[in-house]
Amino acid sequence: MRLTSRKLSHAHLKTLGAGADHADMDGQVEARTAAPMSRLRSLSLVAVAALLELLLIAPFVDHLADSNPTIHFTQHGLIFVGGVLMGVALRDAYRQSQS
Repeated sequence: MRLTSRKLSHAHLKTLGAGADHADMDGQVEARTAAPMSRLRSLSLVAVAALLELLLIAPFVDHLADSNPTIHFTQHGLIFVGGVLMGVALRDAYRQSQS
């Protein structure tokens, strides 16, 4: 994930606590925000996530998951992570196609 920087003024920051000393900040702090992925990179991530999902429902993994509860719940977690990765990648691919 690429990060872009932008400057925030001291007024945009919340005070961390009463009596916090922000004199060393010189009025500006650098903040990092996530930039969207390139289209090729996001489509590659879609392919990797799809392969992960297909691998996790393959018969040999399903057989292992039936025999061991730890593998079963790990399988559920990895399927969830693959879905989140695919969602992020598809969102970024869509954004790239609209710009």
